[in-house]
Amino acid sequence: MDANTTDWYSQSLSGEDLLAGLSLFLIGTIGIVFYLLLAYILLRNSHETTGFRYLFSEAIADCFALFIYGTWPGLTILFKSPFIPEYLRLFVHVFIDWVWCAVCYHYLLIAWSRFCAIRFPIFIRVQSKLQSYIICCLFYITAFVQAILSHQLHFYVRFYYEPSAYGLVAEDFVKYKFDGHAQYLYTFNAIALILPFTMYTLAIYYFIRRKQVTWPTSAAMNSQGQQHSSKVEINLIVPCILNTIVFLIGQIMLTVGWDAGKWFSWSVLVLFCVQALANPILLLVFSSAIRQKAAEFLKIAKKPQMRRSTASNMDASHVVAAVVDCGESNAFSTMPPVMVKDDNGSTNGGSGSVEPEQHRKLFLGGLTYNTTDEMLREFYSQWGELVDCIVMRDPNTKRSRGFGFVTYSNKTMVDDAMNARPHVIDGKTVEPKRAIPRELSQRSAAHPAGKELYVSGVRDEHTED
Repeated sequence: MDANTTDWYSQSLSGEDLLAGLSLFLIGTIGIVFYLLLAYILLRNSHETTGFRYLFSEAIADCFALFIYGTWPGLTILFKSPFIPEYLRLFVHVFIDWVWCAVCYHYLLIAWSRFCAIRFPIFIRVQSKLQSYIICCLFYITAFVQAILSHQLHFYVRFYYEPSAYGLVAEDFVKYKFDGHAQYLYTFNAIALILPFTMYTLAIYYFIRRKQVTWPTSAAMNSQGQQHSSKVEINLIVPCILNTIVFLIGQIMLTVGWDAGKWFSWSVLVLFCVQALANPILLLVFSSAIRQKAAEFLKIAKKPQMRRSTASNMDASHVVAAVVDCGESNAFSTMPPVMVKDDNGSTNGGSGSVEPEQHRKLFLGGLTYNTTDEMLREFYSQWGELVDCIVMRDPNTKRSRGFGFVTYSNKTMVDDAMNARPHVIDGKTVEPKRAIPRELSQRSAAHPAGKELYVSGVRDEHTED
């Protein structure tokens, strides 16, 4: 310890010390509280969106980063004490390296999840929570193994908290700079940047390609559902890319060196904290879904306006599913699956409109509680353009009620979908049924004088006799 450092410890806190320590402590602590709140919201809604699970895992790593780069060094400056004895520096440095590696690996993990969400949407959306969190744990384990092994390298130099330097300093800066440690970090950080940007580039490429092939500039692109799907895809990618750019800026500053003075060390720590906080801020700015979940959690969300079509807003008590050419039991119907034609030969409810909505609509029963609107849209859009798609949820808990609806633009698409049964979504075989309003069924049951009777449950081996 040189004379200047000794003098610093013997003096009381100066204005600079108070500014440096208090700013780091507040940035780290307030950031952790804010980020943990968002992490809880992500975890709470992770059953609906698989990507939230990976963002939750990233939030945990970033909270650790806020602690080691904000809260902890801030306290060491304010109390003029490193708190850690010299013989524990190795363990502290391993912990710091583990957190840093975990943060870097999560940039790759998030980029991979965004790539899969566009290139392999079914794969990423049907993942169970256990599968997702196992993948996250593997990244943490890999980071820990790397932190342990890197300290076995002969050129590796330990860093420790030095309050008088306003940050972390190397035990031997010359060895760190020229014997291989700095080059090792540059290489690792470069790879940690190149791989995510490669994933994002591929994600954008496949998104544009998918948009050109699957969503041509036609009536299909004018549907509210397709536009919403495109917006969600873009909004999830944009904050992740921007956060990676912030990470790049941090690496450039880190490359300049740790020996540029105490305020440079302080600015590097602040930048690392800002880098960790950039992700939740960008998510809130660019993701309307996360903003909505946060508003609901804070009890300030307005009741959603009734923007869905009549079919989407229809409750289970107002719908009865009529099964066509299906031997399955109708466990969700409250009335017998019977439809009657009147003496004029027209279906009850009239035939004044071309392809009425009930002819283009499917009732989907037996959904898992993790199935989302986007999963239904992704699956059923393979048979044609969807004008509406919804999983019915409890208005209070927002939990899925186990059924939903999809509405096509043409009734022939319904026929194609029904002919392609069984339908497996989120690992479970669902029960697609042609849906008709309850009022229509009640009118059918009230006019038994019709000449034709619809009978469900007819199997292939049954004949007209």
